[in-house]
Amino acid sequence: MILNDLKRTLFEAKKSKDVVKSEALVYLISELQKREIDLRPQGLELTREMVAKMLGKLVKKGEEVIVQFEKGGRVDLVEKETAQVGVFKQLLSEFGSESMEND
Repeated sequence: MILNDLKRTLFEAKKSKDVVKSEALVYLISELQKREIDLRPQGLELTREMVAKMLGKLVKKGEEVIVQFEKGGRVDLVEKETAQVGVFKQLLSEFGSESMEND
């Protein structure tokens, strides 16, 4: 269900030629599919809270990478990573607010 929603969002991003959002979603979906596979033996499914947690980790990792790129003088990569972190933050706010509404 969650992955299907993200795949639909990915389709829309590709359709509108939003490269940054498309790349960020491809990466997120890949990570979530790996997590989903890890959960199967336990009989668990991916939850919105798990997705929010994954997004939080991706934001933190991205911000750390940005610092490293800045130290290395890689302005091009700083811009790309900053844009992807922005996509993750936007998705995190969406998942976070929906999780709170469902409580």
